[in-house]
Amino acid sequence: MNVLALSGSLRAASLNSALLRACARLAPAGLRVQVYAGVGALPLFNPDLEAAPPAPVRALRAAVADADVLLVASPEYAHGVSGALKNALDWLVSFEPFHGKPVAVPNTSPRAQHAHAALCETLRTMSATLIHEACIALPLLGAGLDEQGMVDSAEVSASIRALLAAIGRHPAARSTVVHTGGCHCGRVRFEVRAPAHLEVLDCNCSICRRTGYLHLIVARADFRLLAGEDALSRYQFNTGTAQHLFCGTCGIKSFYVPRSHPDGYSVNARCLEPGSVASMTATPFDGREWEEAAGNLGRNAPR
Repeated sequence: MNVLALSGSLRAASLNSALLRACARLAPAGLRVQVYAGVGALPLFNPDLEAAPPAPVRALRAAVADADVLLVASPEYAHGVSGALKNALDWLVSFEPFHGKPVAVPNTSPRAQHAHAALCETLRTMSATLIHEACIALPLLGAGLDEQGMVDSAEVSASIRALLAAIGRHPAARSTVVHTGGCHCGRVRFEVRAPAHLEVLDCNCSICRRTGYLHLIVARADFRLLAGEDALSRYQFNTGTAQHLFCGTCGIKSFYVPRSHPDGYSVNARCLEPGSVASMTATPFDGREWEEAAGNLGRNAPR
């Protein structure tokens, strides 16, 4: 399991960064903690750059997409999270692979309740899955411990190991499976990495209503076309941004590139093979009023 650790402090002697490095050293077999070093290199968030994000933003998003779990720690400044961490999270708001990502949020100072509560609220708003057993307080402030001291302390290292164990056994951290699917005639075949318990969108726009399409939005890194690239026909309308892809033989649209996620895919959940889907929950999406509905739903909007 890959755990990406984000520190909200840029200080060299940061207590939060030291905790995350100690987590990396104490991680059990099968759980790898990588402390991300690029938070300070991120530019200030600018929505106008979302379509072509700068290299530091692309690097952060790639690391988040590759992680199974996020481990986030932040100091408290003026009753809030640090500006550096909030800026990093702002760059992830519209990034689809963050949706549903399991997140652990340890608190190094039990007295600093405002930042911890605000951070958890922000993450919930961003549709993260909080691992509540790993959102714990570790009384480190004032203990005078650095990274090595945390590793050497029997009490602190035991708390860190308990935190890591909670991450490792959380269902959301292990629920990702590889689904296979394709068109009706079999020429188009793909596999997609997604949860076993799927949350999809049932859109009523003119094209989805006619095709019965159920949207499973995934990152490009989680989708692999196995066969049939030469069999695909492309259809575009209105803005011409979305690339609707149909099998040229049987006419089935099993996946496509939506306007809202040009760097990802929308997979038709009805085209997934049975066996890997444990459950499926469909949420109505008013595609007839796409702009308004997309604004309410954020990065999950199809089209």
